[in-house]
Amino acid sequence: MQQQNSISSNAIELIRSEIEPRWSDMDALGHINSLEYLAYMQECRVQWLIKMNLSFDEVFNLHGEFKAEVVYPNRVEVVMYGLKPGYSSFLTEYEVWAKGDPHYLCATGYAKLVWIDSKHRRPVALPDLIRTQLQ
Repeated sequence: MQQQNSISSNAIELIRSEIEPRWSDMDALGHINSLEYLAYMQECRVQWLIKMNLSFDEVFNLHGEFKAEVVYPNRVEVVMYGLKPGYSSFLTEYEVWAKGDPHYLCATGYAKLVWIDSKHRRPVALPDLIRTQLQ
């Protein structure tokens, strides 16, 4: 199944995460519930934060688009991309791919992440580590 890339042309790949869906991720129709794809995108983002030894961001907005069903026990691969940063935020884009044969795109999404000072609950400048990675 050949599908067109839905990611912005200037996006930079930040991480790929393979995720094993749980039995409880299925819905009554026998496939992975489409809301779970947002959780898979979040898991990928958290793995990236851990890899970068960073915390604390806040999701400003979040959008997901269901493309095709995945049936348990297929694994999924989530690819997270970043776009040019602002002062305290940057946009991330996601692709969720069903692993196996065939390998196909099952969801896309995006989230705007804002870096905040957890004590004062106010936006702060993005860490240099992120800014460097996105430029």
